[in-house]
Amino acid sequence: MDAARGRCDGVGRIHVSIAPDGMTATARIAPGPVALPAALGEALAAAGVVHGVDEAACRSLAARLADPSTDASAQIAVGAAPQHGRDGCLEGTLLEGQRVGRPDHLGNIDYHERDLLHPIAADAKIARVVPPTDGVDGRDVRGRRLPARPGKAHRQRLGAGVRLTEGALFAAVDGVVLATDRLLDVVQLYSHNGDVDYRSGNLHSKGSLLIQGDVTEGFSATADGDVVVGGVVQGGGVRAGGSAHVGKGVLGHDDAVRAGADITCHHATAARLVAGRDIAVADQVADSQLQAQSMRIVDGRGSVRGSELRARDRIEVGTAGSPAGTTTTLIVGDLLQERAELARRTLAAARAERAERGRKGVRAAVRAGDAELQLQLTLRARQREILRAAEILILGVCHQGVVLRFGDAELRPTEDLRAVRFRFDLRLDSIVRERL
Repeated sequence: MDAARGRCDGVGRIHVSIAPDGMTATARIAPGPVALPAALGEALAAAGVVHGVDEAACRSLAARLADPSTDASAQIAVGAAPQHGRDGCLEGTLLEGQRVGRPDHLGNIDYHERDLLHPIAADAKIARVVPPTDGVDGRDVRGRRLPARPGKAHRQRLGAGVRLTEGALFAAVDGVVLATDRLLDVVQLYSHNGDVDYRSGNLHSKGSLLIQGDVTEGFSATADGDVVVGGVVQGGGVRAGGSAHVGKGVLGHDDAVRAGADITCHHATAARLVAGRDIAVADQVADSQLQAQSMRIVDGRGSVRGSELRARDRIEVGTAGSPAGTTTTLIVGDLLQERAELARRTLAAARAERAERGRKGVRAAVRAGDAELQLQLTLRARQREILRAAEILILGVCHQGVVLRFGDAELRPTEDLRAVRFRFDLRLDSIVRERL
């Protein structure tokens, strides 16, 4: 301990001690002759205490020098420790880790939504870059500088899917945010090594998804791009803006797989598949509903039974129906989307007619009715154009009782047929069949 003796009228009652780290100073008054308050200031100066002096504590202690019996001590100076700089970092909600679940508007936790993935669109902001700070130097009670340690810049490497602009990070592509201790990136194809279940929660991506396992009951995988499932979709759902490929089966869901482009799978049972383009099933379809521009179920068993297939242009199957007569319906020349638009316009016209009365309301209803009539005429012309080339090909057996529809025309064979092609004859305005 450093010490200095106060000097005032030769009185040596004051002892100043400085801690080894130089951050605190303590003064002690021993019993002895009366001394002036200025003696404390002299003792501090002699000890070299010049920073962080507590003036109030000094005044209180110095006043007791007038009492020769005083035996007291007090901390009379505290140094300022250095404030080290903060390291740089990234701030953004898209960098948060997986949740237990997501609360809904009632505060209930949905354990299916765990935010394992953070989907993001190109040009959207990922995070703000927080720069490091220099820190603030400190001083000990002797006034000596205590240098602060500056913070370190954030050193996470940026991938090709991220760009830095004016202190912020933005997605360069559509995809999901991939953040590790060393790398921050936006990837267009995310590979999930496992099932989509309670452990992962639902998966969502602005890019594409590759799922090594299954999509299990009650869970879903959605992507603006393609979705590839290595296993089965069993009671779960898949939504793809591009194509969807299921390595095994699609089982037991009213609305299992929807894709903006193509759907492929090994088999489908008690499921619904809707594709913007084509559907190809590698083995069989049972008790399911399929909708697409064209369909092909000819490989493996190539069978379709107890199902409804709706295609705009073409259906090709190996075997249709079953010896037991299970209802199986094959439809081409389908205009479901256009009919839905017609229904919407019809409803709008009815609402317009009810909502307004008088001359203005009548005019609105007339305009809506004209639009509806025009759409009906367009639908008829479009359907005849499609029916001109539409066909249903059954390479194996078409069991009796199978329902075949071309637009509004329907045919139910009364006997088993083999290797047959069905088409619509516009001149006869009926369905005809030809041997393959």
